[in-house]
Amino acid sequence: MDNQESEKMLHWKKHYVVGTGFYGSSVYFASPMGDPSYFSSPPFAAVKSSEFQYSSPLRKEGKILQELRGCPYILHCFGEDESLENGKSTYNLLLEFAQGGTLRDLLNSKVGKKISEEEAAYYTYQILMAIFHIHSKGYIHCDINPQNILVFPNAVIHANGVNNRLKLADFGSAQRKGEKTCLKSSMYLGESLCYVSPEFIEKGNFQPVSDIWSLGCILCEMISGTMVWSEAEAKGKEDGLELHIVCKHPKIPKDVSAIAMDFIKKCLEKKHERRCTAEDLIKHPFVQNFLDASTDWISKRDMFTAHSRDTLGSHFIPFKLFP
Repeated sequence: MDNQESEKMLHWKKHYVVGTGFYGSSVYFASPMGDPSYFSSPPFAAVKSSEFQYSSPLRKEGKILQELRGCPYILHCFGEDESLENGKSTYNLLLEFAQGGTLRDLLNSKVGKKISEEEAAYYTYQILMAIFHIHSKGYIHCDINPQNILVFPNAVIHANGVNNRLKLADFGSAQRKGEKTCLKSSMYLGESLCYVSPEFIEKGNFQPVSDIWSLGCILCEMISGTMVWSEAEAKGKEDGLELHIVCKHPKIPKDVSAIAMDFIKKCLEKKHERRCTAEDLIKHPFVQNFLDASTDWISKRDMFTAHSRDTLGSHFIPFKLFP
């Protein structure tokens, strides 16, 4: 790379950790070191990093995100890079940064940790569209939960007054349809196990409709303010959570409309062979009534190039963009 080309590239700096990925990768808040408007780049971004020798899952995630481009309900990945940090080779992905945090953060900020059925239907539609796009590309997410759904405030204006855009993130555990999974229930830390489907716990395999089960659990929680498994059940598999998921029925809120109840039951059908697909549920009146008719522009190409060099006390990341 010559000096003239280097001068045209934007330098990015990692600041602090904002989260972690499925396989323990760290997510940093990052900002450009020049004028982002000159490069048509966002004013900030998220950098997901992993030590190179352990970066195989993160590199796989980058390839999946590349294939899933074009859906406004899936987190956009701008590019990938390798950097030398504290003497260690590091693999990085440059991602959109969600100012609104996660869906979990959003629910925790609400009175009773719940939202109206109307708002829940609008969010359900967005998550469902992400799932539909993932499945249409031949993938299963395998870890849909409120922590992996990011919130972008003021992204859209809808008739019901809700202006949040939700985007599905963290594809570290995603797999191809029909692929033999290497995932185990013990890998689902914290509350994430509460959203895993019965067929995975029982048989160790994910189906596309396993993502639909997760969606049903999230919808119940958005409306009721509580998880479908009680606090005692959700403590962990040692206390029988896995047994509850396989043998018992999740707690479904009773004070919902008939149309919402029908949608939830179609998501939380215990037998996965009978569970509705994303394509089926998109046609359901629960989400059709709150269909987002907006046509927001979404970039389908990389908006900028980032280049950097290691500086004492800071990590600047040179990003190689996806073609």
